[in-house]
Amino acid sequence: MGIHRLEVMATDHLLRQRLANQQLVNPPQHSVPEIVSWLGAVQSQEFHDAKWSVAQRTDGLTHDAFMQAFNEGMILRTHVLRPTWHFVAPADIRWMLTLTAPRIKAFMRTNDRKLGLDEAVFSRTNTLIEQTLGKAGRYLTRMELAGVLKQAGIRLEANALAHILTRAELEGIICSGAMQGKHQTFALLDERVPEAHQLPREEALAKLATRYFASHGPATVHDFSWWSGLTLTDARLSIESIKSELASETIQGSTYWFVPASIPDRLPTRALLLPNFDEYVVGYADRTRLLEPTYAGELSGQGTILFYKTIVLTGQIVGTWKLVKEKARCRVERQPLRALTDCEETQIAETVERYLAFYELPVDEPVTG
Repeated sequence: MGIHRLEVMATDHLLRQRLANQQLVNPPQHSVPEIVSWLGAVQSQEFHDAKWSVAQRTDGLTHDAFMQAFNEGMILRTHVLRPTWHFVAPADIRWMLTLTAPRIKAFMRTNDRKLGLDEAVFSRTNTLIEQTLGKAGRYLTRMELAGVLKQAGIRLEANALAHILTRAELEGIICSGAMQGKHQTFALLDERVPEAHQLPREEALAKLATRYFASHGPATVHDFSWWSGLTLTDARLSIESIKSELASETIQGSTYWFVPASIPDRLPTRALLLPNFDEYVVGYADRTRLLEPTYAGELSGQGTILFYKTIVLTGQIVGTWKLVKEKARCRVERQPLRALTDCEETQIAETVERYLAFYELPVDEPVTG
């Protein structure tokens, strides 16, 4: 058997494991917090799209059910792991922040200085935000908090407000509150999440690694370092601490770690419409196996694959898509990277229907572009 054929088989096996572990095949009837907790954290900088990331992994989930879970604080949205928003379960938010917030603050420090934000300013803004939310006894929007800060003489040029609110999140002062109409709000973390016993750092590192390799494996140490925001040194220490719970395999010189699980030899055929920044893509530093080499250049030449909404068949990206809203209908416009079979077209059409139904979007023929 040729080397190329062996590589293809290894990639196929790896992707089948990832699809199953990420709950993208035969998605269970888990609750929203259960699936978010299983994944560890779900990148959600694009709030609207990230809801579909969760929905594709939870059988039968409706948009109303998702929003109820979010508004009731069954999942929270905050800056954790890397310097961007993630959905996270309330039981995980405090120990994850303690573990990853110092790295995020260090990453943001250069831009903080450019904006004139130092520790004295952050101390003042944190106090103002905490006192305001405490007195209000309710959730406040970004603009409402901006008004309070401006009235207190805080300068909010450029994206200073984003940095101020992010710092308050990283300090464990605020997190997401319930929606106010179409607007997201902030709430005091202490009001949404009871105080919890903090994990020792070594235990937190082990817990995060276990969560990641169970839900995202097989993956490399570099993948885990990227996803978690940890240094490579800490990532290696984390893997070493749970090595007895992990299995590994080597593909083309790279070691892939995973929590052993029963993965079927064949996975049911199911098309995926992934939003940008979905965990199946953003969860790994090396995304080359997600694209057949023949088509990799067509996306990489236009920028990082993270910014694309992608169509996935049998684990690999076969095209991109976008939602097109017109006067009386919505449709999904597709740009395949290769010719699709009739069977593949049918699978994609079925997923398009589920997507449009989840958001309760008005549909008029045709539903696909």
